[in-house]
Amino acid sequence: MNYIFVNNIKLITFDVYNKLKFMDNNWEKSWKGRIAKFIFETYNNRENDNVSDHFFNLTIDQLLWHATTIIKDDEKLINIKYVGQRYWSENAIKYYCQLNPQEGRGLKACVNLRHEHAVPRIMIKEKIEKCLKENTSIQQIYEIINAYSKSVIITTKEDKNLLKENKIAFTNWKEINDDFKINFLGDKKELEGKKFIDFMQKYRYTKQPTDNEENTIKIIDLNDYISQDYKIVPYDKDFKELMHKINKNK
Repeated sequence: MNYIFVNNIKLITFDVYNKLKFMDNNWEKSWKGRIAKFIFETYNNRENDNVSDHFFNLTIDQLLWHATTIIKDDEKLINIKYVGQRYWSENAIKYYCQLNPQEGRGLKACVNLRHEHAVPRIMIKEKIEKCLKENTSIQQIYEIINAYSKSVIITTKEDKNLLKENKIAFTNWKEINDDFKINFLGDKKELEGKKFIDFMQKYRYTKQPTDNEENTIKIIDLNDYISQDYKIVPYDKDFKELMHKINKNK
């Protein structure tokens, strides 16, 4: 039994809570922890030639792409490319609910939706490579991946409307002052929840760094609609139930 109901509100049980906390405290065994270890070992075991450098680049590019698409639950690997993701655009939620009606059995229809890496992978890669050159630890690599490898689900139409420069950095990144950059991509600086959304809507999912809502993709944090103290987005049929609940409240 994974959940209990109190006044029709779904709550996580202590068994599941304790298992999730165990996974948090044992980062080495987590999906992102294993990625960090593989990147670290691949870098340090490479030979001093162009082929090894090329292999390393292929490895880190692929692993950073998949860092946000899978989670490790005990010995199982769970695909959360769409179902199970925390951040969605308001339009993507509406579209998901149309594709997966509440009365139907399906929950994984995600045509014309886009798994979008909120922090461009090239920026994360550059930060990891800088640390590797400074003889960093596996844990430091993990902390970078854990802090910045986040995804937002948007529609393909929204993705096409993003500026080209936003694919590799943030809007007007070159003009943003250095103090701000250091604060955002500094060691162990993690954006989450409202702070994350506010930043992304202003500097990533808008045509210009402005508060004009017409030019901005509106991002929703699914955790805001989960009642238990230890919040985790479900990746089963409860996910569809949650999405329809959010959509009805919009």
